[in-house]
Amino acid sequence: MFGLSGIPSDQLFLLSDVFGWLSLGFAPAVAMLLYVRVLFVTKQAAVYAIHSWTKLVLHAVFNYFLMRRYGVKGIAMGTAAVYVLMALWIHLYFKKRV
Repeated sequence: MFGLSGIPSDQLFLLSDVFGWLSLGFAPAVAMLLYVRVLFVTKQAAVYAIHSWTKLVLHAVFNYFLMRRYGVKGIAMGTAAVYVLMALWIHLYFKKRV
């Protein structure tokens, strides 16, 4: 059984805050992965590459700036924001194509 005995009590709030931000990005990330699978199956390699590189750059930029301001919580915030933005982008791409 896992426990929290190794985590100082003042860090538990930070841990729950980080987990909350990452949880916000979970649903859009799952939707995005499903859309990306469709790109892969339909052999739309150019769109897949654009999506992947854009996500990589956004992760680097968001995490860099948010980490400097908020620390570990900023990384979780940046990751959630990138997942939401990229899920929205790919959803709009497929909506336009249909």
